[in-house]
Amino acid sequence: MATSTTDRERVTYKALQEPTMCAAFQVTAAEHPDRVALRTKGDEFSLTWGEYAKRVERIAAGLAALGLGRGDTIGLMLNNRPEFHLVDTAAMHLGATPYSVYNTYTPDQIAYLVGDAQNTPGRSLYVRLTGSDAGRGRAGKWTDAQNGDHGDLLDIIASAIGSRRMAETLD
Repeated sequence: MATSTTDRERVTYKALQEPTMCAAFQVTAAEHPDRVALRTKGDEFSLTWGEYAKRVERIAAGLAALGLGRGDTIGLMLNNRPEFHLVDTAAMHLGATPYSVYNTYTPDQIAYLVGDAQNTPGRSLYVRLTGSDAGRGRAGKWTDAQNGDHGDLLDIIASAIGSRRMAETLD
């Protein structure tokens, strides 16, 4: 039985030729900036590749300002939501290894997981994208699991990119 290759099978995707996921991400974002990259069911939220890349760059700058870099680990405690991919991708672009911390874990399980990942002060951060309406547990805050330091992620991103106005940081 003879086989044949269709035109579709002959298509070469430049991103798939790249050596890393981050390089493939950058190629895809450059080639298709207006295509939707992330969306929720029903399109309540959608993000194009161009917007995705821009946000990843800013989040990576903020995480780098906190000290996250190549060889570090970062635990991400997020609900199942598109924003997970922003932080996950930003961490990978810095050469860090992101891992999930599930909301259903007990405090003891979280302490074990963070400790087992050999995180160090300043690099043992978790970021909340959802949470209570007030205090350290509210959305947009980070906490260093090793030493208890905490703060606002937007302030760190603003500082890292040199913006002086909130609108610049959010763009």
